[in-house]
Amino acid sequence: MPGTTVIQPTFADLFSANGIHTFEDFMALEGEIAKENRYRRVIRFELEANGTPHAFYAKIHTAPKASPNFQRLARGRTPITPAEHEWSIAVALTELGIGTFQPVAWGESDKGTLSRPSFFITEELTGADRVEDFIPQAFTGPLSRADRERKHQLIRALADLARRFHGAGFFHRDFYLGHILVREPEPGRFNLFLIDLQRAEQQSHPRNRWFIKDIAQAAYTVPTQQISATDQIRFFRAYRDVDRLGPSDRRFARRVQRRVNAMIRRFERKGPIREGR
Repeated sequence: MPGTTVIQPTFADLFSANGIHTFEDFMALEGEIAKENRYRRVIRFELEANGTPHAFYAKIHTAPKASPNFQRLARGRTPITPAEHEWSIAVALTELGIGTFQPVAWGESDKGTLSRPSFFITEELTGADRVEDFIPQAFTGPLSRADRERKHQLIRALADLARRFHGAGFFHRDFYLGHILVREPEPGRFNLFLIDLQRAEQQSHPRNRWFIKDIAQAAYTVPTQQISATDQIRFFRAYRDVDRLGPSDRRFARRVQRRVNAMIRRFERKGPIREGR
């Protein structure tokens, strides 16, 4: 299966030293399966250089859906593989200084138009936790003044990430807290990373509804035993970059809450959402 590959120069020697050169080599990568369905598989694998292991994640799209490219054609846009799309979003975010994973390599088959096999590889984010897991671990039980301030700092960091992301014209469409990773290199200082970018988009004038949907998805996955209504107001103030919520800010917050309520009704029909809800 002939194909095209693009590798970040800093990683090219590592892949070459491990006998990985061609598109076929990348598509044949094996490792620990993280996710798998009929369209793609996600694996974690390690490569060794000078006795040191380096961990990566690969999304290998063996039979991607054609429907997204039908939609692109309908809007007068060129078809694109999932790998190239996610690569381009990750590179753009990195250039803007918005935290995400390190894009390492991508490639696509030379055959086909609307549904071409492709792969996308990122470096593993070590020492990072999903925000929806980190909050219960870090802020359960009676909190000291220092821990309350840490929580407030995390809320402000999340709001800043969302504001900068949306301000650059991006929207995620899966902006759940499970798709945001966090590191705390020192108490109260948080580094956040957006992952799973395959449905994210950037537009010159995105509709407000996309931002509402993103914020609602984050709010839907908030661990409510640790994050209070006051904390949520604190988030909205930081996200809207205001000291006090004005009429338009409150309208935005109400629209987010209506969306959250709709998500709860829809998903709770299928079973419990999660502990703490």
